[in-house]
Amino acid sequence: MNSLKYWKIVCLMVFIIILTLSAALSGLTVNDEDILGDWECLVETEDEEDFIFVLHFTEPNQVTYIAGWYLSEIASMYTGEYTVENDDVLKLEMTEVDSSDTISGVYTFTISDGKLILTKQGGDSLSYLFEEDVPMEFTAVVLEESSL
Repeated sequence: MNSLKYWKIVCLMVFIIILTLSAALSGLTVNDEDILGDWECLVETEDEEDFIFVLHFTEPNQVTYIAGWYLSEIASMYTGEYTVENDDVLKLEMTEVDSSDTISGVYTFTISDGKLILTKQGGDSLSYLFEEDVPMEFTAVVLEESSL
């Protein structure tokens, strides 16, 4: 009889753990508002040629992408639209400001602790440095208010 009581308690504990985990995981879903703002990715190379990539997400579903050399000139700037699907898929459709070149890519993404991690799944890369299955880590840009 004691073993039956023991198993009931174990089953109840497992049930509670599963409920707790599912509630916690449901809080980890990403919505469109989580991605809004500025994100930057700084890449230091062995060639002493450092790159910076910036994504700027605004409502409604607008995105600007800037690529260039760190503390130097901009190489290219794209504007366009983004969509978020299934809480972890980001689709970008952008056109370069100075030409008709386009970027059309599909990326899985996560947002956690001020980091946006993009991993190309199809289409165009944001940079040749980050082809398929090579994650691109962006950090949230937080503007500090200056005191006058």
